[in-house]
Amino acid sequence: MKSITGNDRCLIYSNCKVKDTAQCDINCSKYVQLKFQYSVSNIPKKYIKEHTLSLSAKNIMDENSYRKLNEYKKNIYKNVAISKGAFIWGHNKGNGKTSWAIKIMKEYFRQLHNFMGAYEKPYGLYVNVPTFFKQMRDSFNSENTKEIRTLEKNLIETELLVFDDIGTEAPTTWVKESLYIIINQREMEQKTTIFTSNLSLEDLESEDLLGTRIVDRIYSLCLDNIIELKGPSWRRGGNL
Repeated sequence: MKSITGNDRCLIYSNCKVKDTAQCDINCSKYVQLKFQYSVSNIPKKYIKEHTLSLSAKNIMDENSYRKLNEYKKNIYKNVAISKGAFIWGHNKGNGKTSWAIKIMKEYFRQLHNFMGAYEKPYGLYVNVPTFFKQMRDSFNSENTKEIRTLEKNLIETELLVFDDIGTEAPTTWVKESLYIIINQREMEQKTTIFTSNLSLEDLESEDLLGTRIVDRIYSLCLDNIIELKGPSWRRGGNL
């Protein structure tokens, strides 16, 4: 039996009924399930390690937003079940939008083990939107087309999708159509999506950016759960 210790500490420890770590080992079904979800979620290595998102004098203006985000995170299993997404935005870069979205997804993975006996598919997926569309364009002349098409399919089918950094650049017609197909399909299939952006939905509604057709569907997916972060960048003086 190999114990779960040190850097490999169990990711569901805070939610587990077994508090005697001497009883824990890497063959625990819940541990294996959660490791699987992490491995297929595409969460960047930077965000795998647990970290605390807390208020300080630096970001006290976000007190109400943190309260809303914590409440949403606390009830994420229920929110996914009723297809209640979120749109987390703020003009300042590096002030916690991506960190919050991924923290919410990781909490969803933890809560899953309380309700399910096995994971037979990826239940959550993180995608940086600009990177994804660059990969799609590059795949046209590469051997990675199959992998990108699989990712595109998973974007539509996964129960919880984090669509990070949407609207950071003026999209081409092809990008807008591809976004529309993914977002529209997720709305039709009642899948839950968390969006992050440096722009408000009103900004993104410009036809030079996402346009009304896409933004209307984002509103529908988020059920008015639109949360603004106004604090300054955490990268200047301490990472999240």
